[in-house]
Amino acid sequence: MTATAPFLTPCLAALLCGVGSIGAAQAQTADPQTGGLVMRFGLTLGAAAQSNRTLDINNPGNSTEIFTDLSFGISSETRTQALTFDLDGRLRTLDAPVGIFADQGLTAPSAALVYTLKGATARLNLSARYSETDLSDTSLVIDEDDTFTILTGDATRRRAVLEARHDWRQDTRARFGAFVRYEDVSYRDGVATDVDGSNLSDSQRLTFGTSATLDLSTAAELAITLSYSVFEEDGVANDRETWSLGNTLTLDRPLGDVTLRFDVTDIEEGSRLSATVGRTYETARATFSGDIGVAREVTGQTVLIGSAGINYPLPRGALSFGLSRQVASSNTQDEERLNTQVNFGYQHNLTPLSAISLEGIFAQVTDTSSDTTYRDATISATYTRTLTKNWNMDTGLRHRFSNDDGIGTARSNEVFFNLRREFFTRF
Repeated sequence: MTATAPFLTPCLAALLCGVGSIGAAQAQTADPQTGGLVMRFGLTLGAAAQSNRTLDINNPGNSTEIFTDLSFGISSETRTQALTFDLDGRLRTLDAPVGIFADQGLTAPSAALVYTLKGATARLNLSARYSETDLSDTSLVIDEDDTFTILTGDATRRRAVLEARHDWRQDTRARFGAFVRYEDVSYRDGVATDVDGSNLSDSQRLTFGTSATLDLSTAAELAITLSYSVFEEDGVANDRETWSLGNTLTLDRPLGDVTLRFDVTDIEEGSRLSATVGRTYETARATFSGDIGVAREVTGQTVLIGSAGINYPLPRGALSFGLSRQVASSNTQDEERLNTQVNFGYQHNLTPLSAISLEGIFAQVTDTSSDTTYRDATISATYTRTLTKNWNMDTGLRHRFSNDDGIGTARSNEVFFNLRREFFTRF
């Protein structure tokens, strides 16, 4: 633990100082008969055959994998409290070419604990999350907070996140909140490489923030967020500090909100500015949201940013599409990156018991300082069928693609087969 870690305890204590007011409201409104305890169990038995599973440009050969995915979840909710706990992991046996290092036995464990306490005018959220990712399985890592990182190598990435948030005055025109977040990322049993080709070291990030939301009128809302973070990397003497100020004006319109956003982020290399305008459309047939704007990087270069997403129900399925292009500091080395992501999904129900689906995701990360770009894409086609009341079957094909500037292009193909079961128990 580095120098900033001791500050975590007093900050959490300060954040929790408002719990007493929440508890008072809870004593008045709690109903022991409301809600209940639900337990979830999941089991997946599967097998897969892959070519070039590590996306090596020299294509080292084929691999086969037999695995069992296990999941367990428990949730309890009343009018004033909610608690969820989820635990997942994979047991696998892997037959791979010589020189391919991948975890055997228990792999990709993850756990998440979330607690919410609600009062008449306040809310407290506490969460703890832990996950492990084998980088030989994927170069595109998507975390639960919808951030994505592109990494290469054969290491196992460990990520732990602790977060607390307290919101108060929720029944007034001026609402306030504060949060603290601690993130620890480490690598074991191998080497992890960033987009620019450098080896990654363990890192920690501590973030404090506060927010205010003001109702300017019945149809206009202004949200202001101020945050400060300290990034520490093993082997690097100096910590990196970041200040961020976000301002969002939301205008309520009959078919969807209009948003105006302006952000300022100050890092060691300089200041980054961004401004966007967005719109959401909600109709009986589809939902669309998008925004467009510009960002000035710390280098002084101006780039186009924005996002778009659509969900469109079909008579016998659904269609979805998403696009995002943003400038942000990386979660690996806290350096400025231009991130682009495209995803799509299509599902068609063949019969009441069977369906086919197509899914794809493309991600591109450009290091603005070195102008190095790495691309990653995955496309899959799946056939799903309900076998019995409790069991479902999935089979399909998956294609992966990666391209690293200055190194080359690699491809991988996979055939997979799964049997799935999930059931619930309510107490």
